[in-house]
Amino acid sequence: KDFFYSIDRTEGRFHSNLTNMKKELRPYLRVNGKPLCNIDIKNSQPYLSTIILTYPSKVAWLTKNTSFSMLLQTLKVSINEDVKLYISLVASGRFYEYLIQEFAKEGLTMTRSETKVQVLRILFASNRLPKNEINRKCRLIFKDRFPTVHRIFSKVRGRSQGKDPFKNSNRFAILLATIESYLLLNVIVKRIGRELPGVIVMTIHDSVMTGVLTDDVDSVKKIM
Repeated sequence: KDFFYSIDRTEGRFHSNLTNMKKELRPYLRVNGKPLCNIDIKNSQPYLSTIILTYPSKVAWLTKNTSFSMLLQTLKVSINEDVKLYISLVASGRFYEYLIQEFAKEGLTMTRSETKVQVLRILFASNRLPKNEINRKCRLIFKDRFPTVHRIFSKVRGRSQGKDPFKNSNRFAILLATIESYLLLNVIVKRIGRELPGVIVMTIHDSVMTGVLTDDVDSVKKIM
């Protein structure tokens, strides 16, 4: 009956009853008697990482650390063929499927869910090669197919220097989560409020939930 929420101070993420609810229960949620539809950003974290390869200075202001902000402002990226391929794959939503095929070529059979886990490890784990054989092999395959992307992301992760999250490899994950939060809460939701007043809209980090039995879905998807 009561709606609780909080804003994460580090990433700006919006936490609520809905984000804390088990996924299995969300299909039964009703607002004003209406079932809801969930519209998410496909391969959100890899997709948002493309800004680091194209216009990193544009998101420098979102970090709370001066030295990290300066790194993003001065970061230079060569748009090599592997960068173009990476951007093309994540922008079209085909990135996980591509990696599933590349992993299979090297003897690693993985589901889409397993591949997503490996991608998060590739993107956000420290720059040291993982001890786990599968994790290590996946990272080396990624490095082989996307050498420029791997080099730039390694530079953004940086070296661990204490517990400050902006002085270790966590800062890349925090930056992408912050971009995601800003995009959903400050851009998309605000625009929906302006253009579609009265439409049901609630966020779950990289997605928007809205009414399913009206024109809300197509209208919200178009804005997103």
